[in-house]
Amino acid sequence: MNNNKDNNELNHECDISNADVSNDIDNEKDNVNDTQNNAQASTNNEDSNNSSNESTNTSKSQLIQQLQTLNLSIGTIYVILIAIFLNLEYVYGERLKLLDQLNGTKYSENQSDKGDNPEISNRMFLYATAIFLLINWKNLQQVLATDDNSETGLKNKRKAYNSFLASLLIFIATLINRNNFTF
Repeated sequence: MNNNKDNNELNHECDISNADVSNDIDNEKDNVNDTQNNAQASTNNEDSNNSSNESTNTSKSQLIQQLQTLNLSIGTIYVILIAIFLNLEYVYGERLKLLDQLNGTKYSENQSDKGDNPEISNRMFLYATAIFLLINWKNLQQVLATDDNSETGLKNKRKAYNSFLASLLIFIATLINRNNFTF
C-alpha cells in the first residue's frame, strides 16, 4: 500500500513538473513573440521618430531664434533703464542747481558735472530703438513671407506692419531730438 502511495505521489509530481515545463515553453514563446513585436514597433517608431525629429529640429530652431530675440530685447531694455537713470540723475542735478539759486546755497558745486548725461542717454535710446526697429523689421519680413490670407494671417500682417511703423517713427523722433538738450 505504501508503494502504491509513492507511485501516486510520483505521478502527481510528474504531472506538476510537466505542466510547469509546458507553461515555461509557452512563456518563452510569448517572450519571443513580444521581442519580435517590439523590434518591429521599434523600427516603426524609428521611422516616425525620424520624421518627427525633422519637425522637432525645425521647431527647435524656431524656438532658439525666439529665445535669441527675447534675450536681445531684455538686454535692450536694460540699456533703456540705464539711459532713464542717467536722465534722472541729470534732472536731479538741475533741480539742485535751482534750489541753490532759490536758497542762496552752493550744494550743487559738490556734485559732478552731469551735462553730458542727456547726450549719452540719447545715444543709448537711439541704439535701443534701432534694435527694436530691426526686430520688428525681421518679424514683418517673416509674416509677409507666409501665404496665410485667412483673417488671422491678415491680422498678424497688420500687427507686424504697425509694430514696424511705430518703431520707425520712434527711431526718427530720437534722431530728430539728438541735439536738443538745452533747457
